[in-house]
Amino acid sequence: MLRITFDWRPNERAMVAYLGEKISELVQMWDFPNVFVVGASAFPQNPGYNPTGTVGALAYRAADGIVNRYRARPGLLV
Repeated sequence: MLRITFDWRPNERAMVAYLGEKISELVQMWDFPNVFVVGASAFPQNPGYNPTGTVGALAYRAADGIVNRYRARPGLLV
């Protein structure tokens, strides 16, 4: 059986407080329809190999959609 214990120390508490403030500033990004995020975070699982090619294809597809569809008719994409 695996057991993991963790005790919060002052540094961890300070990091959580700091990041909590920064994250609250970033949450307003959901209000903007022209913010696009492409990266490996779309693939949280580990496929067993480097996802660089897949991420590149996703970035290319997103750029194509932004240039050829979004620019002609801005707004929500979902």
